[in-house]
Amino acid sequence: TCNKPTINGATVTPTTATVDSGATYTATCNDGFTISGNAVMTCTNGVLSTSPSCVCAAYTVADGAIQGGATTFAQDATATVRCSYGYTLSGTNPRVCGASGWATAPQTCAKNQNCMTLTGPTGGSLDCTGTSVGSTCTVQCNANYVTLSDFTEVTCQSSHLWSHQTNDNSKGLFSPCVEKKAPESRSLAVSMLIEVDSCKTADEKTNLISGLETFMGSQSSITCLADSQCTMEDVACVNENSKSKVTFNLKQTADMTNENVLKTSDTDIQNLVTGNSVTFPITTSKKRETVTVSADSASYTSEVATACAAGQVQTGDTCYTCPAGYKSSPQCGPCPAGSYNPTEGAASCTDCTGGKSTFASGATSSSQCVEVCTVPQVQHGEFNVAVGFKLEPADVLSLTCISG
Repeated sequence: TCNKPTINGATVTPTTATVDSGATYTATCNDGFTISGNAVMTCTNGVLSTSPSCVCAAYTVADGAIQGGATTFAQDATATVRCSYGYTLSGTNPRVCGASGWATAPQTCAKNQNCMTLTGPTGGSLDCTGTSVGSTCTVQCNANYVTLSDFTEVTCQSSHLWSHQTNDNSKGLFSPCVEKKAPESRSLAVSMLIEVDSCKTADEKTNLISGLETFMGSQSSITCLADSQCTMEDVACVNENSKSKVTFNLKQTADMTNENVLKTSDTDIQNLVTGNSVTFPITTSKKRETVTVSADSASYTSEVATACAAGQVQTGDTCYTCPAGYKSSPQCGPCPAGSYNPTEGAASCTDCTGGKSTFASGATSSSQCVEVCTVPQVQHGEFNVAVGFKLEPADVLSLTCISG
């Protein structure tokens, strides 16, 4: 004889405790389960054939996949779904196979209607209008920081990818904002013509320069002089075609990381010149009389010159140290994808090992070296993500074959 088996989630018939050799038991799964194995068990010489099991029915998820590839699920087992890239999961995940079958409805995957939520740059933040198509995010660096990015605004496109999400930057990362450093020096070189036939003798030069210095020092509208952020130096004049060409430097002495101090004063002086407001008295050397002179309104020229300290990087009039994630040699630039650098000012980057890479350039840590999958070209079909796009190994793709 053979003893009646106990099978979770099933009714076994006949209900007798034993059956004779040659007889059978039959298992019928309860609602919510499906049979796995042979439902009929035969008793042969006191040994019952292998019992089946009642499992939760296998299922598929459109535009997604059940992780692990399982096709049957025993009681208390779970089914975890990952949606195809660009799709969002709804429903309970993981789904549990309970005592009465699946405890919840199947998960579903729906195509994203929004772009991903972005993370702001190091040393800054993002000002975003949303994540729907047409929304924008603008990079905002912290006070006294400047961005190293070629762009400061990105847009959510109809593809539901941000405008900077490319094959080389699938995660939508941003270049860092770096702290401005004080330069060794910064000066504004100014040149203008004064409408007077002077500066031919030492006395004429002294008189005109003294008059100009007095005028400049009295102008509250020249911001850096009025706020004691610069000094007027190297004043000179020469006679040029019966006019007096005056040159001088404004040397920045305060708030050195602010590259706009001299630029603002440059505009201040130019406005005075073009507005015919640069007028001042001088004493002529011949007649020893005082005359009022003025600047030629069309003669103003200027140029800001900044000298950064050794080891600093200069972009325009801004100085900074080449940051982590970048290499300083031969010039400051981001570590290429597949390499990293955790130290500012380093001359080179370190390559990832073990076949790993990074999702973008500018990695700052070896922890950013990961397994990276690149979407391949498929003959007679295409994936739902562009060829060359970089994904994580667990990401799921949907493949559409060409008809025929």
